[in-house]
Amino acid sequence: KLVLIDSEGNASSAISENFKVRDNIKPEISISSIIPESVKTGDIFTIEWDASDNEVLRSHKISFSPKGNGEWQELKVLASTNRIWSWTIPNIVTDAAQFEIVVEDHVHLFDTVYTDLFSIIDKTKPEIKIPKSADRIEVKEGAVLPIESIILSDNVALGKIKIEYSNTPRKFSEISIIDLTEEDSNQINFDVDIPIPYGVTKNAKLQFTLEDNSGNFVKKQIRGIRIKDNTPPEIKFTNPFVENELNPEILLVGEDMVFNWDGSDNSGIMSYKLSYNIKPETYLTGSRPANWVHMITLPGSVSEYIWNVPEKAVGECRFKIKITDRVGLTNEYETGLFAIEDMLDSSRDKHLRKYGTLSLSSFPEGAQILLDNDEKGYTPLTIPKIPNGTYQVTLFKENYHHVSKLINVLADTTIYSIDSLKLKTEE
Repeated sequence: KLVLIDSEGNASSAISENFKVRDNIKPEISISSIIPESVKTGDIFTIEWDASDNEVLRSHKISFSPKGNGEWQELKVLASTNRIWSWTIPNIVTDAAQFEIVVEDHVHLFDTVYTDLFSIIDKTKPEIKIPKSADRIEVKEGAVLPIESIILSDNVALGKIKIEYSNTPRKFSEISIIDLTEEDSNQINFDVDIPIPYGVTKNAKLQFTLEDNSGNFVKKQIRGIRIKDNTPPEIKFTNPFVENELNPEILLVGEDMVFNWDGSDNSGIMSYKLSYNIKPETYLTGSRPANWVHMITLPGSVSEYIWNVPEKAVGECRFKIKITDRVGLTNEYETGLFAIEDMLDSSRDKHLRKYGTLSLSSFPEGAQILLDNDEKGYTPLTIPKIPNGTYQVTLFKENYHHVSKLINVLADTTIYSIDSLKLKTEE
């Protein structure tokens, strides 16, 4: 409307046609909350802002960029009255995350605000799920144990898994480390073949340490694994001993022959079986006849047997001992060649095997006795039927200096040896 007034006060007016006045003032927005420098995956992230307009606000659009490179993912469009929003941080790891908030008024004018860049770090441990089928495992030592369908997972990305084995308390040995970074998924079904070391136990353990790409790790164990004996026992004769195959030692019918042996096993010895072969002549041509004659079977606690040579054993012969452990594993040892003869003339005494007796004592008592490195027992001890000759005798006792000396055993004679052991603390 226009009004014109002259100098005399006369006035006239005119009214224009109707027209519109449009809003051309953008709304304003600012972030009011403090944005942390870093957040963890899975955290609840809350952002607050202030927004205003000269007329009416329409909406707020919130977007997210994981790399801070201008590529935005729309997260939420909120009503004009909202000034606060919460979001669960996703399972990503980045050092350049950023939020964008766009406020728009009723005529589509808008303003944009950005947060500072912040980091998203992963503090969530990976997970290992072991199937119930792994609860009761039995496997032979030295075998390969297949472990199947272990589920490995992580919220972001798998890194590596370390596999360790233990058959002694609180002591693990590394078996392998497997890289998982090239896996396409952050959850896999994991199968692995594990070589089982030697050593019998009822409570072996496997330990799995799973680590993700951020260094978070978790450990899980399979316990109570029974490792069964798969190691054959060991056996050898310490007496008799053959020095020359081409000139066999003569044994006489009716004389007593002493057998001594060393047997060992990781789980315990069940028995020893002694035999001799009555057709030994073919040994000289290289073939080995199989007809062994059983002499005796002895319990695993015995390491000596005295055999009266029978007439039926006349000829060239070998002796064999078979050891059996508590799980049925066996091993054998054969002597060299002997010549068994039946002599009744004056030369008999010349060929008779001569034995003496050794009586060992110590102060204090209870020293372990080694006779040519063969354990015989503890002092005081009398050892009969020792073939005449020179022997290395060693006495051991905890906290005492050991004693070692040569003793000559004479036929049909008892040799006495008494030693005083010296404390290691004594000067």
